[in-house]
Amino acid sequence: MTLPNFIFRDRENYETYVNHLDGILYSYSENDVVLFFNEPIFLFINYILGVFFTGEQVVYLFVFFIVTSVFFLLRKYSSNLLMFILGLCAFLVISYTFHFQFVILRQALATLLILYSIIYIKSKRNIFLISLAACFIHSSMFALLLIISINFIFKDKSFNFRCLIISFIFGFFGFFVLKIAELFGIRQAQYLLEFDYTPGGGAFLLWLGVLLYLLYYYRGFKDNIYEYGVLGLVAFISLYFINPIAGRLMCSFVPIILLILIRNFNFGNIFILLTLIIVYVILIFNGVLVENSLLVNGDVFFKYISQTFPLKEF
Repeated sequence: MTLPNFIFRDRENYETYVNHLDGILYSYSENDVVLFFNEPIFLFINYILGVFFTGEQVVYLFVFFIVTSVFFLLRKYSSNLLMFILGLCAFLVISYTFHFQFVILRQALATLLILYSIIYIKSKRNIFLISLAACFIHSSMFALLLIISINFIFKDKSFNFRCLIISFIFGFFGFFVLKIAELFGIRQAQYLLEFDYTPGGGAFLLWLGVLLYLLYYYRGFKDNIYEYGVLGLVAFISLYFINPIAGRLMCSFVPIILLILIRNFNFGNIFILLTLIIVYVILIFNGVLVENSLLVNGDVFFKYISQTFPLKEF
């Protein structure tokens, strides 16, 4: 059994990509630039899958791949069973990672493509090319491509210097990047420009604390995964009060940050993971998941959870 699509935001739109692909392509037919910057690779994937599956089935395939990848990466990076359990709990309750797994499927697919390339490919050129391809699955990956490029260009500089460069570039371009995106016809840009963005300071302080911990107190592996997770967090902090795209990008960065934290079994990592879990469980009871990710209220959602995963099966 699986959770029905109609309880999650945007699922109906993903079915539309398969069921009404001809209409979507026709709407872009008068402007090749608009088609180029509106995820043509994702459209092609839907075209291929649509030959064999219905729109609903394609959505379930995407979710299966994303959730399976999350379990695989948790298993790969967890230093022991406790860190695996903490990581799994964090992925399920943190609103960014919940959204990543069950709502923003295009972005999750593109993020995983880049993440797998960083993990398994040594060639910088190939990582860059794969990351470029991911931009045409979801346009937010241009931000990750920028981070990857800057990290490659300034690899001989100190990591703190690279953090400063990322902070400056994202802080500067954050003021007008949506206007540029709108010029290229990127659909999400128009929505975000009209969005009434009034961020509070709670998430900023929470994730700023995580950033400071990772920069100055973290004791563990500091490889590519660490660098891109921290640089992504720097980008989020720099954009937080400037541009609503910060939260959307954070959905791609938090999975990487959680993988960093579960790799080493120590008090600091456990404390950060527990803090994140407790804070976001409290936010769940305050309606964050319903507001951001669901089309039904919490009672209906948990009813479907209990029906899909009945305790008697365990």
